[in-house]
Amino acid sequence: YDGQADSNNAAIKLLNYYNQQHGLSSKTSLTMGKIKQYMLGMCDRRSRERNCRRYTSLGNVMFILQLGGPTNGQVRHIDNMVPNLQICLYMSSECPSTVVYAMDDGNGLPVTNATTLIDFWERQGKVVPEALKELLIRHGDTKLKTKHTKYLGWSTINLQLLCFGKLYQPVAYQLGLQTVPGTTLLAGGNEIHAGPPTKHSRMFAFAIGVPDTNDQNADDRLHDDDIGKNDGEVQYSPVLFHVDFCCLIF
Repeated sequence: YDGQADSNNAAIKLLNYYNQQHGLSSKTSLTMGKIKQYMLGMCDRRSRERNCRRYTSLGNVMFILQLGGPTNGQVRHIDNMVPNLQICLYMSSECPSTVVYAMDDGNGLPVTNATTLIDFWERQGKVVPEALKELLIRHGDTKLKTKHTKYLGWSTINLQLLCFGKLYQPVAYQLGLQTVPGTTLLAGGNEIHAGPPTKHSRMFAFAIGVPDTNDQNADDRLHDDDIGKNDGEVQYSPVLFHVDFCCLIF
């Protein structure tokens, strides 16, 4: 949904059909404006409860529909959306939620840069060649914009590991719920998640919560400048991330 009042817009047609089937008046009908207002209200609630920055606008607003079933679900992955939030508003009955994963740190630090990746490998009993250690530590913050690396879209190894590094870690546990219409999931921009296996059709509204640039402290501003503006178009599963990592190293 691009915000335009286009009668041919599929999302608008779906809402109009819903309102007609339920005999709703213009005052009580379900609209994109009301859905977006509700999503922003949930973002405000999260900000108040956590005493953190506010999210005051939405991006990539869309309806996601899966027709029929059963399906096997997605492979767990990360969509790079930091510093934005992921918002899922479940709309169908008996709708399984997105599956969210907690990762096992293995009694050490989570994988967020080259040093913690090396440490994680060694705690797993892996032999890490000295040449690889030296390369990762020396070039973890090297800008990767040469003709050989620019097509991967990596700014630096450490920044990629900051967002995607925990994909290397094993799963400690996973959480998925059977939801009712109106249930809302808000997740950070680099949480590991997956679309769930399903038995029936499933529908939810999705959007990205965008933070207020005027409601930042110095740390937020510095962090946002480092990572750039992300809309989730870059995503990795564990295998794909390691394949790109190996391509880059070699």
